[in-house]
Amino acid sequence: MLNLFNRRKFKKIIFTHSTQKKFALLLIINIFLIHTVYISQILDLFVLDNRYSLTNDEERLELSNPGPELSFYSYQIDDDNSGSSQGNNDGNIDAGETIELRLTLQNTGDEDALNVNATLTSADNNITIINGFQKFIMIPQGDVGVSSSFYVFKINSSCIFNYSTILNLEINSTNGGPWYDNFEIDIVGCGIPVLNFFIFQIDDDTSGNSQGDNDGNIDAGETIELRITLQNTGDGDAHNVNATLTSADNNITIINDVQEFVTIPQGSTGISGSNYVFKINSSCSVNYNITLDLEINSTNGGPWYDNFEIKILGRGNPVYYTFSIYSESDGDLLADNDDIMDPGEKIDFDIYVKNLGGANIFGVSGVINESDPYFTIYDDSGTFGDINSNGDSYSGRFGIEIFGSCPDKYQMDLNLTITDNEGTTWNLTFFLIVNGTSSYEIYDFEVIEYGGDGDNLVDAGESWYANITIKNNGTVIGKNIYLFLDSADPYVSFYRGNNYRNLSYGTLKVNTKGYKSDNSNWRFTVLDITPANHIITFNVLITDNSGYQQYYYKNIVVIGKSDYEVFDFEVIEYEGDGDNWVDAGESWYANITIKNNGTAIGKNVIIFLDSADPYVSFYRGNNYRNLSYGTLR
Repeated sequence: MLNLFNRRKFKKIIFTHSTQKKFALLLIINIFLIHTVYISQILDLFVLDNRYSLTNDEERLELSNPGPELSFYSYQIDDDNSGSSQGNNDGNIDAGETIELRLTLQNTGDEDALNVNATLTSADNNITIINGFQKFIMIPQGDVGVSSSFYVFKINSSCIFNYSTILNLEINSTNGGPWYDNFEIDIVGCGIPVLNFFIFQIDDDTSGNSQGDNDGNIDAGETIELRITLQNTGDGDAHNVNATLTSADNNITIINDVQEFVTIPQGSTGISGSNYVFKINSSCSVNYNITLDLEINSTNGGPWYDNFEIKILGRGNPVYYTFSIYSESDGDLLADNDDIMDPGEKIDFDIYVKNLGGANIFGVSGVINESDPYFTIYDDSGTFGDINSNGDSYSGRFGIEIFGSCPDKYQMDLNLTITDNEGTTWNLTFFLIVNGTSSYEIYDFEVIEYGGDGDNLVDAGESWYANITIKNNGTVIGKNIYLFLDSADPYVSFYRGNNYRNLSYGTLKVNTKGYKSDNSNWRFTVLDITPANHIITFNVLITDNSGYQQYYYKNIVVIGKSDYEVFDFEVIEYEGDGDNWVDAGESWYANITIKNNGTAIGKNVIIFLDSADPYVSFYRGNNYRNLSYGTLR
């Protein structure tokens, strides 16, 4: 160690350590205060290239101050979405991102640096330092050290594209410092997101929060779960995105209006984390458009405003369908329990309502009313529940008493007001007949090809069977209904006898249909010899337990008939002179090709070969010359 406390005259004292200005000045002051020094001997004090020197004319002495020397070396960033960072994980620093930063310092001094720490700052308004202090513990002389954890800073989302900025460091240790250094970072991404509506997807089933008919359409009365997809057309990722759904239309009620989208990368799309939920009023018109508005926000941008339209495609359309009698009891006359509304009876009956519309109707109840001298209502209200769309029917139970003075076949006019769970109402009218009568119609008569050429045209030689739908057009419930299928046509052959062709349709309520198909009992064959364009008439007899009996007639046309030609007739020499000329005394045999030129399949086709010529003798008798060609299409 240099001893400055003697009276020897120094020609020159030089402090050569480039970063020890403060030490040098303090040392000069200490020389002055602690020990007597001939200040007059110091001729000049100057600073040159961060070097302090003391000079006189007698001699020169250079002093150096050993210790650590710390400075910036390198950095490493983390821009994923874990920990404190929030970015697109592309390894670049982008506008709007929150960055985790690890610093590496280097020690170029003469000693180890102990208990090192460094503070990160920036004068740039585009940078917000969130965690600016980290420890490095010890950095050995001639080595590097990495911060024990992350610095954290955020880049403003409005930062411009390809922007560079300076980060400043103040480095300290218990045996040196402070040292000041800085380094530059580049902001690569411009980072201004722009969010708008992209597409939506609905759920209209009956699970979760949705309540609908599951047809994929938005209908009146339905509660819809909605997922929205947003798109980011800007230059930066959008973080912590959320969007609020609203509408000024009175036909819609928003139940769940806010959803999170988390991060939507630049140039990509993002779907809501869960479902928006809204309900369409059951009174909303069909083919009606509703505008939905979106306010979109993120932590690095927004708000953005957008909207989109939804179309209401279906609406409930309830109509009176039919009735059935639940019970009969004595009124002012005795009840006969015949499932017919008779004078003098009390009737508990079910009214069936069919929904012909394109949307379910929920929570339906009904009330009937009348003003009639021949009957009164003693139970005017019933519950139908939910009535599904597209033809489903549901019933509610009511009660009336028919007075004994009511005329036979009297028409009772009734009004039915039904109301759903929103209070939307529909007014229906219908009538019931006292001691009604049976009446039926053949609603659909269809024949199905069972065995044929598969062209769905009735051809000679083919077998078919019947599908028959009947409808109760009467004013009373039909019971023990039977249908007998027959034909007097000579070209028709039934597979089963008469006893098997009388099939039961059971019970049919008024206005309802019954369907029957039987490929055995109602199977028939059109004979091969049936002429083309022949009309076959079927006789259909319908009966029920009331004594009703009515014949109906249905026709089908035979389109095709088989027709043949001898396409090729060739004789082959069997025994002779081998010249392939037919000579007297030789034996020959025939090769015959036939062709079906008709419009129906030929079945069990047989050719009989014969000749009346007295000079021809067949080898086999007549029974052997009748050869089968099977089936020809």
